[in-house]
Amino acid sequence: MFSDFSGHLQTGSLTYDIPKDSDRFWPFGKFQPAKFMHKFGYYEIRCRLPKNPGWHAAFWLQAPGIGSHPDARYCGVETDIMENYRQHTEGLIVCGNGYNGYGKDSVWPGHFKYPYVETEDGWHYYGVDWDESGYTFYADGKKIGWQGPPEVPVSQVEQFILVSTECHGYNRSFGKGAGEDGHSNLWGGKPVEILTKAVLPDAFVVDFVRVYDRVK
Repeated sequence: MFSDFSGHLQTGSLTYDIPKDSDRFWPFGKFQPAKFMHKFGYYEIRCRLPKNPGWHAAFWLQAPGIGSHPDARYCGVETDIMENYRQHTEGLIVCGNGYNGYGKDSVWPGHFKYPYVETEDGWHYYGVDWDESGYTFYADGKKIGWQGPPEVPVSQVEQFILVSTECHGYNRSFGKGAGEDGHSNLWGGKPVEILTKAVLPDAFVVDFVRVYDRVK
């Protein structure tokens, strides 16, 4: 499913993120066929996280048309199974859901934040059990929490998988946990200064990503 040495790997695309391909009013890009889309099941990654501050590593689910329908159940819910952007500043890992796209109607009911605890071999398991009732998040075999109605709608559409790594400062700010160089303005379009001091080699290393269906 995935290739080696890439900062951003995904099995589908968010149409809103693609530049428009028409000179008329249609504001979205051409829909791109997905390599893998799925609905419900247990989604899990086995990985090693970056050792240096300044990275935002993540494992998450997305839908091509998120925010394109008044009811998020029918256009998808962003599911952040693991985000490490607070790992080096606050010793925390983050997971949770958001919906209604990324404009003024965007809704983020609140992500779970739990202590990052290193394992003996450095490998970690992060997962979410997405079913008709909601989303149950796990880390290294422990239940972190559950989100579902009425706070979070449950997506009824197939979604794609993303395994991503971003430099803080290059793309966007993530608020409190993102300013690992001590600066709040991280919209400059270049990596934060602290990454120039990173001890290399460093990487977000993925052993596998697996999706399990419930046996009927």
